[in-house]
Formats: sequence, C-alpha cells, structure tokens
Amino acid sequence: MQRIHVEPDEIREFSRLMIRNVNIMLDEEFKLRKSFSCLDMDWRGGKSEEFMDDAYRLQANLHTRIDEFYELARRLNREADRWEETDQTWVQHFRSLNQTIVKPGG
Repeated sequence: MQRIHVEPDEIREFSRLMIRNVNIMLDEEFKLRKSFSCLDMDWRGGKSEEFMDDAYRLQANLHTRIDEFYELARRLNREADRWEETDQTWVQHFRSLNQTIVKPGG
C-alpha cells in the first residue's frame, strides 16, 4: 500500500486560492446579473421573455455552482485541520509510549 503524504499548509494555501477564485467568480456573476437586468429592461417582444428566463435560470445555476465550490474550499481547509490534528495526536501518543518503554535511569 502506498503512503499518503499530506502537507496541511499546502492544502490550506490551495483552499485560500479557491476562495479567492470564488470571490472573482461572484464579482463576474454580479456583472452578468446586472447585464441581464439591463437587457431585460431594454429588450421587449419576440423571444425576449424566453431568453431572459433561460438567462436567469443559468445565472442561478452558476451561483449554485459557485456556492458548491466555496463549500468545497471550506471542507478542504477543515480536512487540513483534521490531518494536522491527527498528526499531533499520534506524535503525543508516540512520545508517551516511548517514555513508558524507555524509563530514565533504567
């Protein structure tokens, strides 16, 4: 079985990068929504209603995907905390076991 090597700091940095990208995506999604609103006010008749329904539905879907991406970034950060916590727990157990086996002066 291959060993898994995890660097919690690298995972946290990647999580921060993901969150920065979430903020960029939210800014772009806001611009898109604003553009749709302007178009909705200016375009009447023909297929405008059908187009705008599709546009708003796609924008809502985009927002949902951005929320999911944000949640993934948060979960990744929590996972890094769990790995670090587990590592510290094992270090403490190992030290305790080592002190039990090798007693000073013995």
